[in-house]
Amino acid sequence: MAAAAVLGGLARFGTTSLAGLAGAQAVLGPAVSVAPALGAAASGLAAVSVLAAAPPGWRGWPFGLLAGLIACGPAATSPADGLVRLAGVVGGVALAVLVPRPAWVRWPALGLSLAALVLAVSA
Repeated sequence: MAAAAVLGGLARFGTTSLAGLAGAQAVLGPAVSVAPALGAAASGLAAVSVLAAAPPGWRGWPFGLLAGLIACGPAATSPADGLVRLAGVVGGVALAVLVPRPAWVRWPALGLSLAALVLAVSA
């Protein structure tokens, strides 16, 4: 699943480095709201797949953090941008920690991450 997310980032933004992704998202905006629509959908699916793969309870907070960063980006260029990123991270962590998921949800997470990769390549 992580490999599909990395390859999706490469397909969407042309880099796999966190610094490169931060730069692209600082210029363009949150990944789930930047055109093309297929690319935005790919980022959303990647974030959902990471949340679906998260272990239950507090052990899932790193997954929520990653999902928020995938969806909204790690860099901000203004206070308003920073609030969007903070909301994405807090929302991702809250979803990963507080929303119960049955164990079988981890298998569809793999399919979601592959679908995100296909969309990112298609965008």
